[in-house]
Amino acid sequence: MPKNTAPAPSKKALTLNPHALTAWREERGLTKTELAGAAQIGLGYLCDLEKGRRPGSPQVIRRIADTLKVNVLVLVENPNDAEAA
Repeated sequence: MPKNTAPAPSKKALTLNPHALTAWREERGLTKTELAGAAQIGLGYLCDLEKGRRPGSPQVIRRIADTLKVNVLVLVENPNDAEAA
């Protein structure tokens, strides 16, 4: 199971980690359709996020993290860079 420990996000731009997103969605037992609906985004957009074709806006990343009940930083690339900002 992925760890759910990470510090609070900073104001630096964050890039969604598609592998972390998929791992957490599967860990929570959600289908793509269920996560997209709960996070209020389109299924195609979620598929693009999981394939790394789109970075995701901060607002979308936050809604996904809230839906998955994880800290935002467990879903992003290089969270240590965000801490330094």
